[in-house]
Amino acid sequence: LAELQTRILRNVAPLAPQGGRVIYAVCSVFRDEAEEVLSRVADLFEPVPFDAPELVELVGADATTLRLLPLRHGTDGYFLASLLRR
Repeated sequence: LAELQTRILRNVAPLAPQGGRVIYAVCSVFRDEAEEVLSRVADLFEPVPFDAPELVELVGADATTLRLLPLRHGTDGYFLASLLRR
């Protein structure tokens, strides 16, 4: 689904104001649906640290991505990225 996810991010980019935050979240832990999608939209979005206190506590103040794993976090597998619209 990486191509579809890339198209979705490209389509949502004009809806976010320049400098606006977009959270990319997918129920996948695979690189091709996570980091590789982000690399395909790097012309539109740049990584920015999470600002939710709960996420900062979990991953640190400078983290821009989070991968949740079933055996480690007791959840389904997810990938999240905090992005800023260029």
